[in-house]
Amino acid sequence: MLLETSRRYNPAIESITFLKDFSYNKEDFAKAGLQLEFINPIL
Repeated sequence: MLLETSRRYNPAIESITFLKDFSYNKEDFAKAGLQLEFINPIL
């Protein structure tokens, strides 16, 4: 999954796009309950 998502990272908006139109950024991952030390390596 990490390789698949890393292809879809958009540095311009600092988000990962899942499927076609669902982009998630650091704030979205934080709202989902991920802790900051897990979010920073992702984005």
